[in-house]
Amino acid sequence: MGLYGYYLGFNSNPLLHDSIYISGQTFTSFASGKSNICDSNGIVILISDGMNIYNRQGEFIENGDSLASPDYYTFEQGSSIYSQASIFLPMENGKYYFVMPTCNDTNLNYVWLGSSGKAPFNQLLYSVIDMKANAGAGKVVARNIPLMENKEISKTQMMACRHSNGKDWWLLKMMGDSNNIATFLFTQDSVIDKGLQRMPFYGKAYHDQFGQMVFNQEGAKMATTSTSNIGDVFLADFDRCYGFLRNYKKISVPIQTWEEGQDTSTAGVAFSPNGRFLYVTMFSHVLQYDLQQQSWYVVSGRDTAYNYFNGFFSCALAPDGKIYIGNFHGMGNQMSTINNPDQLGAGCNFCPKCFRAITNSYKTAMSVPPCMPNYELGAQVCWPLEVKEEEKEFFKVFPNPTQHEVSVTIESYEKPIAARLMNHLGQVVKEMTLKQQRNTLSLEGLPIGVYFLNVQGHVTKVMKE
Repeated sequence: MGLYGYYLGFNSNPLLHDSIYISGQTFTSFASGKSNICDSNGIVILISDGMNIYNRQGEFIENGDSLASPDYYTFEQGSSIYSQASIFLPMENGKYYFVMPTCNDTNLNYVWLGSSGKAPFNQLLYSVIDMKANAGAGKVVARNIPLMENKEISKTQMMACRHSNGKDWWLLKMMGDSNNIATFLFTQDSVIDKGLQRMPFYGKAYHDQFGQMVFNQEGAKMATTSTSNIGDVFLADFDRCYGFLRNYKKISVPIQTWEEGQDTSTAGVAFSPNGRFLYVTMFSHVLQYDLQQQSWYVVSGRDTAYNYFNGFFSCALAPDGKIYIGNFHGMGNQMSTINNPDQLGAGCNFCPKCFRAITNSYKTAMSVPPCMPNYELGAQVCWPLEVKEEEKEFFKVFPNPTQHEVSVTIESYEKPIAARLMNHLGQVVKEMTLKQQRNTLSLEGLPIGVYFLNVQGHVTKVMKE
């Protein structure tokens, strides 16, 4: 945590923190865009400030320095100032993926510093790390491979969830020109672009310097803040088998009023350990949303004059079961905590500024918790067990997603073929016979969501929006 990278240890009570800082680099800050990963004993393996990759001692691993483009690296002074600006995804045999949304120099010089009035990220890059190289010191063996280029993407709102096989990873990234979400599958030996998932809510990244995307502990639900100037939170069910989002829901966050006016935008979001409550931070307030009762509770508001108030920033559920809330507006050396996040209302036990660094120094500025997925999430059984989505298409469906109907085209039609449309539970919701090369399948009467079309054991997804 902090500008200079203080260790926080969750293996003791009270927590060990602020005992040593790791940074000996000229350009480094671990206040905002940071991420890290530890082994199963809690020993730090890799650390990032959003633009560089370090070992436990704060030294660059080989080829791990200056991953951002030169002008942008200098512009941001060598580290990212945006939350969820980097993430580590572990694979087998000492292999790690490092993912980084960023801005290339052309975008910086002609869009950010031009007359557009916009400042989006326009690249999503990944690097590959071999931690068995250099006698265990690690090495970046592939740098800055493009996942997306020259597309507007949000500066924040990126999170990963373990695939149901317990080995691979789904990565979700919010776009910048809409509320669409880019989806990627990271496997042991490849990265697959799964395209955009169209969230049915209008939005553009007006305030994407703030924002957060999270999954609940089981990986069954995803929540993300809105990057527009309207305080919304978007919620969806997540299918770890196929990477599908479904049952989208928009939750309007109550406008909070204070001396400076109205607070209408969201900054951070976190699920409680039991998944019942959603905690949302705004600059001036912390709110709790009960997903069962569909009701809001104000956890905290501003507790001091504006000039002295360290506004609330991103938040995260930590290994000790507490939610830690970073700050913004000032270089505070403390975080607030929600000590019992599974409890309703005041029972959640909000404690303002209760997690304090020992040193009263600007070096400890605790603005954003590290960006880390749930590394302990294991495998789960998927349906259907006997088939998988085809890499080579036996048939095609278009348009997909759709609102009313899809066209089903058989590439090599010879005779009538039975087709079954099933929901995510494996229940058949519609049957038909494909009697020609091109057929029409109506989705009228079916709820919005993701379905599976099975034609002679070949399966593909059909999304109704």
